[in-house]
Amino acid sequence: MKKNENENRLFNIRNIAFLAVILILASVLPMFRSTGGGDLAFDETGFTITDPSGKTETVLYRDITELTLAEDADYGDSAGGEASGRYHFGAWKSEGLGEYTACLSSKIPCAIVADTGNGRYVFNYESENTTRRLFEEINKYL
Repeated sequence: MKKNENENRLFNIRNIAFLAVILILASVLPMFRSTGGGDLAFDETGFTITDPSGKTETVLYRDITELTLAEDADYGDSAGGEASGRYHFGAWKSEGLGEYTACLSSKIPCAIVADTGNGRYVFNYESENTTRRLFEEINKYL
């Protein structure tokens, strides 16, 4: 009987330690995937940009008149937008891209440029490869 109690106690200790590791990872990993306080969310109808202040803007795929992939883009300067580290949100302007709404990381060398009747949106997501795949996926909805 004592052997079973020791095994149960050891099993419980292992479970608690495993749970603690999971909780620590769940709280630490988002720091490494930070988007500077903003967010970019996608669904089957469009995407929503949320800036660090919580302001959101939704772009429907059906409203996109042109979709391109900008390579090695110069993201320019703020035109009222904000930067948080390498992340850019809000109104920006550059010689090559013109005036646009940004939700991007300047560390990623490419970005998706979506033109609508209401303006231009420039964004990238997670990595260069993910941005390229996302560009292909969004094109399927156009």
